[in-house]
Amino acid sequence: MKRALAVAGGLVAAALLALVGVLIVGVEVTPERATIAAAARSAIGRDLALDGPVTLRLSLHPTITLSDVAVGNAPWAGPEPMARVARVEARIALVPLLRGRVRLHRLVIAGAEVALARNRAGIGNWVLGEGGENGDFALAEDAEVVLTDTRASYRDRASGEVVQGRLDRLALTAAGDGFRVEIAGAVRGAAVAMEGTLVPGDGGLAVDGAGTLAGARLTVSGRIGGDTDLALTAAGDDIRALAHLAGPPIPLDAAFSARARLRVAQGAARLDDLALTLSRGEDARVTMTGTIGDLAAFRGVALAVRAEAPSLAAIAAMARTETPEIGLVAASFKLADSEGGFRLETIDATVGPDRVTGALTLALGGARPKLSGALTAATLTLDPLLAGAPRPEGEARLLPATPLPFAALAVLDADIRLAAEAITLAGARFTLGAGRVTLENGKLSLSLDPLRYRKSAIAVTLEADARLDPPRVTLTLAAPGLDLGGLLGDLGVTDLVAMRADVSARLAGKGGSLRVLAATADGEAGLVSGAGRIRSAYVDFAAADLLAALAPWSHSDDDARITCALAAFNVADGIATARALRLDTERMTVAGSGTIDLRRERLDLVLDPKPRSPALLSLATPVRVTGRLVAPEIGPDPKALALGVAGAVAGVVASGGIGLIVPFLSPGAGRDNPCLAAPPGPQTTPPEAGAGPPATAAPGVLDRMDQAIQGFLGGAAPDQSTSPPASNAGK
Repeated sequence: MKRALAVAGGLVAAALLALVGVLIVGVEVTPERATIAAAARSAIGRDLALDGPVTLRLSLHPTITLSDVAVGNAPWAGPEPMARVARVEARIALVPLLRGRVRLHRLVIAGAEVALARNRAGIGNWVLGEGGENGDFALAEDAEVVLTDTRASYRDRASGEVVQGRLDRLALTAAGDGFRVEIAGAVRGAAVAMEGTLVPGDGGLAVDGAGTLAGARLTVSGRIGGDTDLALTAAGDDIRALAHLAGPPIPLDAAFSARARLRVAQGAARLDDLALTLSRGEDARVTMTGTIGDLAAFRGVALAVRAEAPSLAAIAAMARTETPEIGLVAASFKLADSEGGFRLETIDATVGPDRVTGALTLALGGARPKLSGALTAATLTLDPLLAGAPRPEGEARLLPATPLPFAALAVLDADIRLAAEAITLAGARFTLGAGRVTLENGKLSLSLDPLRYRKSAIAVTLEADARLDPPRVTLTLAAPGLDLGGLLGDLGVTDLVAMRADVSARLAGKGGSLRVLAATADGEAGLVSGAGRIRSAYVDFAAADLLAALAPWSHSDDDARITCALAAFNVADGIATARALRLDTERMTVAGSGTIDLRRERLDLVLDPKPRSPALLSLATPVRVTGRLVAPEIGPDPKALALGVAGAVAGVVASGGIGLIVPFLSPGAGRDNPCLAAPPGPQTTPPEAGAGPPATAAPGVLDRMDQAIQGFLGGAAPDQSTSPPASNAGK
């Protein structure tokens, strides 16, 4: 400030001394321009152009006015002037001026346009030459300096950064040993208003002020000049507006408070004792403490970061994204600078019941920040992540319409290796030996290979492309030899199955929620299993031991042995059509057909049982599975339902028999498997149409059925003396 005032005073003093012989009040003086320009060069070491009138009004406090003034630029900055000023007006004391001394009472600079620049060597064009002696210059005790309607720009030629600012008014008024300061303007479109004091001394200025910047409350106190040492505080309701001043917008929505100590020595600035707190609501909080050794280059960073919140969703809200409401969050890491970016060291994050540790690198050289590194989870619970929003009471849809956070995929790029000692979903427990997630320009790729369940290896890949509108998601799954029975039991689907199966799927959809993705899905899915067991005597309801099917209490073994199972679906535009659907047991084959409408979430499947014994063909009634996914309806096919005994059989089916294969409506592929051959027919030629029931087996079966039904309705088991020999069904 002192240097600037000296330059302005020297310039005005040179002009006044050159014109002191002119004694006409208010006269326009033009012949002395060359003298004034030469005096200015002596004072500031730069060329000065006076393109407008120069007037002098003499009195005991003479006033000189310079119009359309241009101050030359540094040689490396180009031919354009560093500053253009519409008007410079100065009022000084006459008597000291006659002795060659300048005592400034008032200086007004109006309508200035200043173009500041820093070259690649870090030298600013505002660094003026030494020039000659400015003479005896001082401020009067009532001095006032006012700048109005000033526009300024700053360009860093090394980084390409450009900053625009506006100074509506800057006023310095003498007060005691210093000045009272008032500032009003804008930087990068953000309003600035400050008030405070400046007190010269010891080669610098003591500063004490407060005000607002971009809506944030600021305070500053300390010393400027020489070795600058300032204590700074800032607080506001929205950090985005203030952060915008430092560079590109950041995706944060949070209140903030900060304090730091700014030191500048030999042109290098550093921040010490930094403490920054971001908060949203009363409970979500992120804190950052430490040091930034080189503030201009953002190097020498040593910061400790900690986050605390009642849920992951509360933290995500700061980044303007949505996540499920997952338990208490406590996370910490250390941030240090590295070549081209930063290191996130000693990451330790607890989210709900889970803990994740590791280290990451944040690179800043590309179009977007990029995270890379490795993370390991001691535990990872998937249930909260997949739960979505609670289904409203009476909601008829299974898949949630909650928007997925695709917008978050455009924030940064990533390449992160993953490992997990335990991943849990419902009651199922997995381990992840090697996983990888990559994110580039809004396209996410997730690979889990191998994901292990018990002794089964599962390969899963997921791709989500948020660059498209709507976003596209592709899921690929391959699980040869999967312990399907164990998995269905652990997931709480059913514990009635014991089998291994080859499971595979490739599905793709477009949309912003799981519901829309399913409604637009294309692809295929399937499974093939070999031998297994279903823990229900009802599966063989149409086999030779029909009595045992209707009266399972007569069995010593309820298990039905599965020879094989096959399910294969083609999916097009949200409609899954059964290409093959088959279940083989020792006594029967169940073939299926139909569709699963993922758009409306409705089922329309027909399951057709084929007993291996021709004597029971008339009892084999097709079963239709219809209704909503959340509440399927199982009953006899109206088109094929027969009367009498067939009706009783259908009642068994409706009570839960054939419906047990519904969990198999996921898909696969296999090799040497009986289900891949043609379905077996009855062991003998079936009777001709209209020939009536067979003469041998049917009467005995019907008799035993009648006894069983009567015993059941009467509350007692049938007479064992009339029961058939023990059946092999299920053994």
